[in-house]
Amino acid sequence: MNRKIVTSALAVLMLCPQMGVQASADSLFFDEEKVPENAALVFAAEDEGILSADAQAIESVEAGKYAPAQAQILKASSNFSAIRVHWQMIDCDGYEIEIKVNGQWQHAAWAPAGNSNKLIKGLVKGKTYGFRVRAYNKVDGKKYFGKRSAVFRYRTKGYKQKIDGITYIDGIMIVNKTYSIPRSYNPGGLTATTQNAFNKMCRKAAQSGIYLYCVSGFRSYDTQKQLYDNYVWRDGREAADRYSARPGHSEHQTGLALDVNNASGWFDGTPEAKWLEDHCCEFGFILRYPRGKEHITGYKYESWHIRYVGRSLATKLTQKGLTLEEYYGITSKYKNG
Repeated sequence: MNRKIVTSALAVLMLCPQMGVQASADSLFFDEEKVPENAALVFAAEDEGILSADAQAIESVEAGKYAPAQAQILKASSNFSAIRVHWQMIDCDGYEIEIKVNGQWQHAAWAPAGNSNKLIKGLVKGKTYGFRVRAYNKVDGKKYFGKRSAVFRYRTKGYKQKIDGITYIDGIMIVNKTYSIPRSYNPGGLTATTQNAFNKMCRKAAQSGIYLYCVSGFRSYDTQKQLYDNYVWRDGREAADRYSARPGHSEHQTGLALDVNNASGWFDGTPEAKWLEDHCCEFGFILRYPRGKEHITGYKYESWHIRYVGRSLATKLTQKGLTLEEYYGITSKYKNG
């Protein structure tokens, strides 16, 4: 069948790109503060049009001897506004996927026989949903449903939480002009994971005749304050804010960021800088303030400043040419300018 039924009369979610950022095919960005908690969801089934929670009476629902076996959800994956649900494929005529939203079970999508996954769109980023699936056989125009699967809970990307005054999104520590870190936070140096990854990268680079070393790693709140105040005294606050973080807003305080070889424009375009930009993601680092992204990151291009985020995320960001701000749909702006 190919029917379109609209969900409840609530407003359809509109995904609003942050700061003019273009959404990629599998990563849609919007500011979660602009998404109403009670906004309606649109379930855009790829082969069924738009279906809704009211679509339960589309065809008669039966149970009995024609019902297929029980299907089970195996796994799920997500971006910021959609979750793809995978289930065990069984002998049947099709599947119904249901979703639990705000405590209520709703119809989400149909899937034909031979399919083992379905993309459910129109979800809110950073929110947990419940899913269940049931198979059916169609006999004499009626659907005979098997037993529903166990409930499978999964959360869309973009989950933001604050722990001890530090903001994390999907487990990644976020520190920029918008998100600060407490004065007391002090890991005592680069984290062990960051240091090990950097050492490994240095050894690999040396095999190609490229020699990398850290010229500035961890900096405490007080050290950053002293540096920033000196820059403001020398160049003025507006200029200093383009290249130096205010205390409490520096990635160096996290123990996850470092400056390589020469923390100045002299490093730009060197063989070392080129190698770093091309290969740092292989070791879990990103070039944190890339060229042409100052209006997004809040800082001018820094060829020497890298940040550890892990290999998976670093590779994804590098391949897509995205900053952390673009990927997570967040800002980097001081509240008081």
